[in-house]
Amino acid sequence: MTEEGTRRLEAYLTARPKLSEAQRDQVRELFLSYFHSEDAVEEEIDLPGWSQGFVDTMTDRYFEDVELIRNIPGVTVIG
Repeated sequence: MTEEGTRRLEAYLTARPKLSEAQRDQVRELFLSYFHSEDAVEEEIDLPGWSQGFVDTMTDRYFEDVELIRNIPGVTVIG
């Protein structure tokens, strides 16, 4: 999220302390959709021995793990 978006989000949430956690999550998602930063979304990292295939496999496993975590009773995943 851009710095401006982060400041505006913090101000918005501070001014509305009675929002439920679900409402606060919705507000965060909305602010992210308006103030996302393309620079923060993708970063070029050059690591010796890490091929694109390896990175793709690790990415797939990450999303599989997140899905397992999402299904744990009592866990709330934001995003």
